[in-house]
Amino acid sequence: MTRLQLFQRATVDAAVSALSTGSRRFLVADEVGLGKTIVARAVAERLKPSGHSLNIFYLCPSLEIAAQNRDKFAALTGLTRTEQSAGADRLSLSLWSPPPSGNGFRVLSLTPETSLPCWKPGARTGRKQERSLIWNLIRRGYPDLVRDLRMLESNRGAKTPLFEASSDDVSPLASSFDQALRAIFNCDGGHLEPEMRSWLEWTKDPLEFVARCRSALVLAALSRKRTSPDLLILDEFHRYADLIVPSRGNLSKKSASIEQQRAGKILADRQRVHKILIDALLNGNGGRSPAVLLLSATPYKLSRLDGSQINPGQRYGSLIELVKFLYGPEGDSLARRVTESISAYHRALASREEVDQAKQRILLAKRQLEAIFKPVIARTERALALTDDQFVRCALPTSIESADIEVFRHLATSVAAVKNDRLRSWTTPLWSSVPYPAQTLHGYGVWKALLRARRRPRITIENSRARPAHPQFRQLSNSVVDAKLLQLPWLKPSLPWWTLEGAWAENQSRNCGKVLLFSKFRAVPTAVSALLSLPIDEASIGSKLRGVKVKTQSYLRPNVGLNHGLLAMFAPWPSLSAAIEPKKDPALGISSIVRDAAKQLRVWIEQRGIEIKNGPSRPTWKVAVALEIGGNSQIARELTRSLRIPALLSTLDVWSKTPQITQISTIEIERLAEFLLSAPGPIVARSLARHGVALKVRENLDEKIVQKAFDFCWTKLRTYLGQRYFERAVVGRSRKRYPQSLMMALTKGGFEAVLDEQLALLRTLGDKKGSELIVELGNGLLDRPGLVRLRRRGSDSPVRVHAAAPFSGGERRGGGHDRKDEKLRSDTLRRAFNSPFWPHVLSTTSIGQEGLDFHYWCDMIVHWDLPVGPVEFEQREGRVSRYSSLTVRRAFVAQHSPSVYKAASRNSPFIELFERAHLAPDDGIGLQKWWTPASEKPTSITFNMDFSVRARRLKRLQDDLMFYRLGIGQPDPEAFINFLKHIDASPDIARGLALNLSPSMTESLSVRREVQ
Repeated sequence: MTRLQLFQRATVDAAVSALSTGSRRFLVADEVGLGKTIVARAVAERLKPSGHSLNIFYLCPSLEIAAQNRDKFAALTGLTRTEQSAGADRLSLSLWSPPPSGNGFRVLSLTPETSLPCWKPGARTGRKQERSLIWNLIRRGYPDLVRDLRMLESNRGAKTPLFEASSDDVSPLASSFDQALRAIFNCDGGHLEPEMRSWLEWTKDPLEFVARCRSALVLAALSRKRTSPDLLILDEFHRYADLIVPSRGNLSKKSASIEQQRAGKILADRQRVHKILIDALLNGNGGRSPAVLLLSATPYKLSRLDGSQINPGQRYGSLIELVKFLYGPEGDSLARRVTESISAYHRALASREEVDQAKQRILLAKRQLEAIFKPVIARTERALALTDDQFVRCALPTSIESADIEVFRHLATSVAAVKNDRLRSWTTPLWSSVPYPAQTLHGYGVWKALLRARRRPRITIENSRARPAHPQFRQLSNSVVDAKLLQLPWLKPSLPWWTLEGAWAENQSRNCGKVLLFSKFRAVPTAVSALLSLPIDEASIGSKLRGVKVKTQSYLRPNVGLNHGLLAMFAPWPSLSAAIEPKKDPALGISSIVRDAAKQLRVWIEQRGIEIKNGPSRPTWKVAVALEIGGNSQIARELTRSLRIPALLSTLDVWSKTPQITQISTIEIERLAEFLLSAPGPIVARSLARHGVALKVRENLDEKIVQKAFDFCWTKLRTYLGQRYFERAVVGRSRKRYPQSLMMALTKGGFEAVLDEQLALLRTLGDKKGSELIVELGNGLLDRPGLVRLRRRGSDSPVRVHAAAPFSGGERRGGGHDRKDEKLRSDTLRRAFNSPFWPHVLSTTSIGQEGLDFHYWCDMIVHWDLPVGPVEFEQREGRVSRYSSLTVRRAFVAQHSPSVYKAASRNSPFIELFERAHLAPDDGIGLQKWWTPASEKPTSITFNMDFSVRARRLKRLQDDLMFYRLGIGQPDPEAFINFLKHIDASPDIARGLALNLSPSMTESLSVRREVQ
């Protein structure tokens, strides 16, 4: 697990104190990227009572964030992903199938949409499994209600029945469910069935009834100790403020129609049920209330489901409500003091009196606020602790060319022909952002106007490829994204083991990581991804694409007959793979590494009593098979069972009958050593062994591990590396066949060092271990490109996106009817982007700027469109500026690599690198070493066009960037920044005036003296 830094340990101490003996509510509001989830996990470890279990509910607003962070909490249980998934993944089903417990922890990862049925308007019928459970419970004791439901079902006329019975015995749940139904249907006494029938007769809506019954399941689960939270973690809670401050709503007005009044009553009833569930979740259902830990980097503006703010008429309404919630029962009595202190702070910031007097007033109000906030809020900000910028900033100059004007002219005339002023107002913003709008604006309001245009655009993607007709894309393709590097199947390692060659050696002095691009319009990610991917598609067939259907894999396919060479490449070779350990010296060339491997293999062979003498040279695969399993029937059976795939049966049959080898020639040793050094199967086997995943325990194979390793190599890695897109990077000028060229490329490109780095990241950042590492390696490989739409030659056509991909909107081609046009899931893309493999460029909108990690292999942020404000700016850059990011690792390599190479031996060099970095002295509170080292920084790219509105906004942002970063963590960023500008504050004065809620950081005396 990730080790805590000093500021994180201080935050954990503060949170545990509040959750144990204080208000039992605490907010961790650390700046973006500082590991709030890791802090939350450490808090959970500290809160667990000795000898007792702890139920953790992790609630987050989206499935993407849940998929990313659930494993960090599940790691507390020590359970595998398969064991963890045996329990329910939503609260309503946890009553029937509670999540498993491990190491005294039970973790349930939830989203409000799936676990709070009355969370959003509309029918929420849940899963079939939920409805089946409800039906079995209803059938037990409510026969009249069953008849009513069946009648309503028949009247509904749906093809699929709403309820389906199962044979499950639900009697143990009946009492809890019945009691919960009374609360949900507001039946305090008397018979419940008439009340439910009356409610159903009033609504005449079985779907609404299902939502109420799902709510009853949730309430029943919260009433049982095994399925109620001891620790409730609300991640990115500002996006669902309805949880902590439920909306009161309004009853329908008397003047409204009967139907409107009925809808209003249903809404009011939903809000009542929602409040019941929230009270039970936050305050406990008949027992001690759970500890509530809130996580958010932007907590001062709380948004409801409809996008409105809490108490929108009050300037600080959200903040006051938040503090009241955090203080619990004491919050109401504290509200007046909070309001007075915040108002005093605001008046001091807004005043334009004598500077020293204003600063004194701000300091006084600031200390009052800190005294109120610190018992329940902790926030650490890099801008308060570090003086340097976190990024290398580059504003690329752009200019308008005649082709750009022609594109604008076509868009403007097409939209003007519609005679719609609202659409016309979008012309300039869309043209300035979206490349080739007449071909890429599918789904926008102006698209119909473009389709009805009298003439097609004169400037298109096809006829302006050499000089793209978009200012920003010209700079992106010329100065940001290197086309040659984009074609690489994997990035070069941060810690190379020898001198790289081939395509990976070009621009070797340049640090080449992935690129994350943020835009305003959702058409940009698909357009940019298609434009970057098209040249690679064309190169893969050697000509311009003209409707040619290109297969995504044309190499490394098994033949109908024997596949000895191909199987040998991807077999993990449990014994032979360990016969050599590649030498690690960045000053050495590959030939020296191969010679050293041959020496090691010679010793390994001599130890087995095999005679070395000159003789005929046999195929390398045959020598490998003879050394690995020759004459050993048990090993043969175990290995062939592990590698058993229908297409390889005849090949494996030959292998199992291979006799024991008695002698070997020198040339065979040299060729075998080169094979073991460069074949993907042995590389994967050695890499896994360095991270504790051994294919062989003593003399026996671990068949499950061998099977998973081979499944990864054969099914995932072979399919990925066999794509024809990689031919230029892999084969280059070589005349050898693709398999031989690929093995040479794996050595030239440092593939084993890349795998070692990725596995180290999955262990330390992803908390993966054992066979989970193999699964996660496979998750980092996209098996096929996504598809996006472009309009070309008068019709829509699909375009493959692979080296560059959109984070939303990409479609994948399925292997069957059930997968046709299936969306390429954002979580799949996130995992692939956090690997050294494709895609190398990920384009997204605001959907990707909050709560997600993209920092494993990315070192560059591109602001295609400037963010709306400083909070969005911070959120975007926080996706990359995170713990142990690519640039942080480069700094470690520069500091510790000489000693790492010497100490690594057969262990993982990257784990050794992390260990040495942990042992090195900390800087202050631990921020600079693991987040923003002075020697290596990520790059932030913006585009600057002289005399444009963007240029003015960009200059303003850059001039005031330090103020903005300090202001983000303040209750009123705008007023704070304006005051700093008014007094022309120095950085030290600005830091002294800023609210400081960090438990590990206090103002220095020198800063206080300067401010005062």
